[in-house]
Amino acid sequence: KAKKEGGGVAKKKFKIPPQVLDFLHDGVVAQSDMEFELKLGQLIDTKSWVKYDLSIPAGRNKIIETNPIGTRFSSQVPNTAFKNLNATLNEWVRDPSNSKYGQLTYTRTLEMDMAYRDENQEKIRVTYSLRGNDQPRAIQKQKLRPKIIYFSGEAELDIRMSAAHEYKVELPEDISAWRADSARVKNRMSYRFDLFQVDITEVCGYKDMTPDQVESLVAHKDFRKGLREGAPVSAFSYSKQEWQKGVVKQIRGKDIRIELEETGQTKTLRRDSPFLEHKEHTILPEVTYEVEVELLPDVLRPAEKRKEVIQQWMEIMFRLRKIAQRPSRHHHHQYYKQKHRHQGERRSAPPHHMQHHVQQPGEKRKHPSVGGKGKDEANDQQPPEKKHHNGSS
Repeated sequence: KAKKEGGGVAKKKFKIPPQVLDFLHDGVVAQSDMEFELKLGQLIDTKSWVKYDLSIPAGRNKIIETNPIGTRFSSQVPNTAFKNLNATLNEWVRDPSNSKYGQLTYTRTLEMDMAYRDENQEKIRVTYSLRGNDQPRAIQKQKLRPKIIYFSGEAELDIRMSAAHEYKVELPEDISAWRADSARVKNRMSYRFDLFQVDITEVCGYKDMTPDQVESLVAHKDFRKGLREGAPVSAFSYSKQEWQKGVVKQIRGKDIRIELEETGQTKTLRRDSPFLEHKEHTILPEVTYEVEVELLPDVLRPAEKRKEVIQQWMEIMFRLRKIAQRPSRHHHHQYYKQKHRHQGERRSAPPHHMQHHVQQPGEKRKHPSVGGKGKDEANDQQPPEKKHHNGSS
């Protein structure tokens, strides 16, 4: 800590490690269609499925440019971390002065990524809007190596810095020639600042799908757009780990009230909830949570401002990591031990503590509908009535 004028102490300015400047050198920054991102996660030992031990002092960070043998970086966080960040970022939306990173706008998207392989077996990601208002887009991503990992000797969460090319790919008229066996439905909340965007994402992952299941997901991607009262739907139950069939009883704004076929009970979900699907949907999702901070396009180009941009970018991620880890360390340790032990297996159920109420900026607590919601269900809320000086929702 350094002395502050007028007494007291001031935090020492964050120093950019030389490895970061080497990684983000002129040649990389000058390339077009580059994506630079920081992700929260954990470097894990693939034998024990716990955080890898580098035996460094508590409170210190170590930069790793090459993953040690027998390790991998898992870009998932506990839902407690997601919940803390959701609440804090929403406070910043209401009062941007709390963030100190400039103007802030909030958006929420619901999309589905399909991982295809084309005729040449090249990996291509096709993204579909699940609100029925955008054309699908396809990209190919070429990741640059090495990546940089900030390994923490004390915190449960590590930070990975990566850079990648993103190429737009033209979709064929008949996509049936491409093959896909996995999908990710992403409920994403984005908080855009002057230099970067923070994305916190709730993901429903579907793996090892049959061609018929892939075709069904794509065929019904726009079903939310045409929802009417009386329409048959499926709603996911955490506690029962199943898709429950039901009928839309009432639509009020973005809220869909559903009467369940089997029990006659009602539950309410948002129209854009990933836990609302078409009536034939039966594939069980693996629910995970992700946090990333991506630089906006070309902000690293001006060499005279690059260090300042990198400093703010890294500073906010270290700040977000601190906010994410407010729960006890024991809680995070148990999450990762359980989560990584099942890595590579097809899990049908997320752990109970991953169940999360996604909060929107400015939300108000709602009373349950008549008949109530199942105690295991996510309570999706409406976005805020935004003030103009804070941006739009």
